[in-house]
Amino acid sequence: MSGSVCILCPNGHRVNVTYGPNTPLNTIKLQACEKQGFDPAKYGMRKEDMKKAFDLSLPFRLSGLANKAKLELFEDVRIQKSVLINVALQLDTGGRVTGQIANSATIDATIQSIGKDVASASFAMYLQRKISKEEFKTTTLLDLGVFKGSVMLRLQGVKLKSSKPDAETVPLQPSSETDVQEMETDGAQISVTNSVEGIATNTQSEMGSATNTQSEMGSVTNTQSEMGSVTNTQSEMGSVTNT
Repeated sequence: MSGSVCILCPNGHRVNVTYGPNTPLNTIKLQACEKQGFDPAKYGMRKEDMKKAFDLSLPFRLSGLANKAKLELFEDVRIQKSVLINVALQLDTGGRVTGQIANSATIDATIQSIGKDVASASFAMYLQRKISKEEFKTTTLLDLGVFKGSVMLRLQGVKLKSSKPDAETVPLQPSSETDVQEMETDGAQISVTNSVEGIATNTQSEMGSATNTQSEMGSVTNTQSEMGSVTNTQSEMGSVTNT
């Protein structure tokens, strides 16, 4: 539901500004300054009967103000000072990055400083306000009503900076059909060579086994010969005894 407020300006003139439930108080202040030609960077806004300034980052529905409220602009020293604030960038990819930057920085400078891996974004959301990509270079955090404390910007349509591929992980690709044939031929030659080497190794192993077998057979023959000699000797000794 929309409504309007009456704002007293420093020159004594009053202006009426319309609003919606999600209109930030800072937007209301900007419209009042624009109508009377004041620099919004120097002025804050409060109720006429109060000294405490509003948190201009709040939407109207959360400000506690009623329709037809009477407000006034006043020179606010806080706005004229650059203050470091905590900023969180919520990415639509699910990640979040945080950091500190001056409240006078633009949205574009904030993304480049804090979101170093962010290449671009289609738009940003602050509370219920949509900030287009074209406004990134002209809209500051102060324009959003952020003078101190913390703020979170939701970035949509985020594109991250791509990292360079590692040269070691890139597979070698043949440049032509000739290379493919050469690679296949080389593979076949390697396979044949391995097969021949395997056969030669097996043959040597079999030859070694045969040699060992012959050696064992020779040892058995020699043993039998020695046993035969012992038997003959015993026979001769027996003949001598009988004589």
